[in-house]
Amino acid sequence: MLNGKKSYLKNMWNILDFFIVICSLLDFAANSLKIFKVFRLIRAISPLKVVTKSEGFKIVLKSLSLSIKDIINGILITMLFFFIFSIMFVNLFKGKLNKCYQEGNVPMLDFYESAQQCLNYGGVWEINPYNYDSLPDSFMTLFHK
Repeated sequence: MLNGKKSYLKNMWNILDFFIVICSLLDFAANSLKIFKVFRLIRAISPLKVVTKSEGFKIVLKSLSLSIKDIINGILITMLFFFIFSIMFVNLFKGKLNKCYQEGNVPMLDFYESAQQCLNYGGVWEINPYNYDSLPDSFMTLFHK
């Protein structure tokens, strides 16, 4: 099983199969213990056993694993641009997307620049849920839109 030219655990796919079987046996043996429910999650990768049968799946999985570094680099560059634009939008639009409403949800004039001015004239200051008031809000607004 472990030694020799044709041993079962020389191939990485067989090691994956062996790991899944062991985790399934542990889950089955300790069904009442809550700590072993994690092994049910590991059984979710059991469809990867299909990969061992098909050469096409092996090629796809290998190319996907080789391209992960490039995908992460692309995500990091995108996040850097989002970070730069978030900082820029916080500087340009901080507090400018909020509105002043009268009773009955009627918009008041837009020249109220602060919540205090709006409240002094009897309005209700409403903060837009998609705003650029802080860096995390700006990030989430950029991701949302």
